[in-house]
Amino acid sequence: MDGRGKGKAPNPSVDEVPCLLPTRWWFASTAFPLLAGTLGPMANAFSICSLSQNWRAEVGTVATGNLPKTVKDPSWAITINSVSLCFALISNLSLLLNMARRVRFSVSQPITIGGWYIASALLIGLTVAVPRVTDLHGRQLTQAYYYAIMAAAIYFFVSSLLLVTVYGANTGRYSKHFHLTTSQRSLMLQTILYMMYLLIGAAIFSRVENWSYLDALYWADFTLLTNGIGDLAPATHLGRSLLFPFAVGGILTLGLVVMSIRSLMIERARTQLTARTTEKTRKLVTEQLQSGDIKKRMLQPLANQDNSLSDKELQQEEFQLMHRIHKTCAWQLRWLSLLISAFAWAVLWLVGSVAFWLAERDAGWTYFTSLYFAYVNLLTIGYGDVVLGQSWGKPFFVLWSLLAVPTTTILISSMGDTVAKLFHDATIFAGDLTLFPHETGIKNRLFSFIHGMVESLRHRGRRTEYINGEPISDHPHTCHSASIENLTPQHPEYQDGGLSSQRWCAIVHELGKIYNDLSCDPPKHYTHDEWCYFLGLIGCAEGCCPFSQIPPTDAELSNAERARRLSEKPPALSFGEKWSWVGVKSPLTGDRNEARWLFEALLFTLEEEVKSQCNSSYAKSNT
Repeated sequence: MDGRGKGKAPNPSVDEVPCLLPTRWWFASTAFPLLAGTLGPMANAFSICSLSQNWRAEVGTVATGNLPKTVKDPSWAITINSVSLCFALISNLSLLLNMARRVRFSVSQPITIGGWYIASALLIGLTVAVPRVTDLHGRQLTQAYYYAIMAAAIYFFVSSLLLVTVYGANTGRYSKHFHLTTSQRSLMLQTILYMMYLLIGAAIFSRVENWSYLDALYWADFTLLTNGIGDLAPATHLGRSLLFPFAVGGILTLGLVVMSIRSLMIERARTQLTARTTEKTRKLVTEQLQSGDIKKRMLQPLANQDNSLSDKELQQEEFQLMHRIHKTCAWQLRWLSLLISAFAWAVLWLVGSVAFWLAERDAGWTYFTSLYFAYVNLLTIGYGDVVLGQSWGKPFFVLWSLLAVPTTTILISSMGDTVAKLFHDATIFAGDLTLFPHETGIKNRLFSFIHGMVESLRHRGRRTEYINGEPISDHPHTCHSASIENLTPQHPEYQDGGLSSQRWCAIVHELGKIYNDLSCDPPKHYTHDEWCYFLGLIGCAEGCCPFSQIPPTDAELSNAERARRLSEKPPALSFGEKWSWVGVKSPLTGDRNEARWLFEALLFTLEEEVKSQCNSSYAKSNT
């Protein structure tokens, strides 16, 4: 396949190709801005909460559901708090415009980072000064004071994350603009929408039910998160009527945020990490092949045959090796993702329990009570037998519960790909053996398994693929690599229009089958003989050779050249170009799955040959 007419980016950067950007810099270039864009609106909402109520109240007048008797804050404190909110809102707007590519990175980031740092510094100074310079005799600090502390902490955290992002961009690790999709940028808008919905709903219900605004916010939070703690509930007819649309709208809005987090933080992050891990493993394997180090189990039997394998056998072994690399890396990352998400969930549970215990120990809570309370609310059970009092526990619960939603979502999703899949497969297998026998029968399945084991031992570890107990090379529905020579476009017989038409029909037929495989989950993996047949149709099978025969200059390419090749659509693989299944030019490298690579390559081949035939016919008609 030559390079005519390829639709490719003129100067693709390394950070546009997932397998080339180191994981730590992917987090800095993509995950950190997304996290800042998600937490920034939350911090703005907390700043608004800190302005919604005076920071001091008379002791004994603060009770759940009642309006406390507050003491007016000094005017200078209100002014500083308002200025802090203005800086934070400008920072948030600057980041949003930068993500939407309305403002340049070099202009937006200093505004965003500087504004959030200033907002954090103002709130930190204010929360330190107010208890020291104001009269607290017979008074207590209200929830608004603690919302200011949480807002200051979040501003400092997200601005520090963006500092890492700017450092990576300025040191040339990636380009100075966010490579975010529309759905990734919309996560920030969805978070803003949800927080506005929460704040407006709290304002309405505080007026209808005569609650304090921050108690109403606490109620709205556990209502939309379906916790149902029960210490606050609408008592008026109007409040109960408004609950119907409020709960439905809030849960739908929250569902959008959760779906975006699952899609962006889990699926796309896993795709990036899998591509990067696979590339690192492939590079390690090729280095071991070049050095002759055969200790790694994954290389057996490829590098331990004393050159007894033919070229075709070596090619097939290298193909199987790449499939093992893909399978191993995907398996490791799935379980690593489960361990990390379980650890994060456990930290949220245990650390949250410590915070609730410290907040409520004067009310007689033990640590076990706080463990029980946190666990019940993490799983959104919400019995309501244990409730928070009037301390900083309620503001912390709002922050903690908003963090608990994505954490629990990630954990459940990770379990679905690992533990739940094991239970699912075990259930299906048990059903096949008992109530719902498999269509091939138990005897045939056991025979296929035993036959495969015997063949594996007979070939001393040589990898052979089977379909229903038959080797792939002998299976009647498999295309053989021996037919490659008859499908190569350079073959003289292809000058005949009849054979060209037959080949075009074959390409169209295969495109139809591969199109159905594009949506497979998990992605479809093709056998070696199927790949040989497809490459024969494309016309680039002749360049395939063992890795040991690749010229040293082509064994590895620069990151810039690899980024150019991997970003090309269709994939770059030219006539006569030598490549190996484990080399840098392999179709099994990069972030494209096999079905997508083949579909793009076959479609481009058909398009180019039809154009060539039309041009040839037009030239003949004019002579």
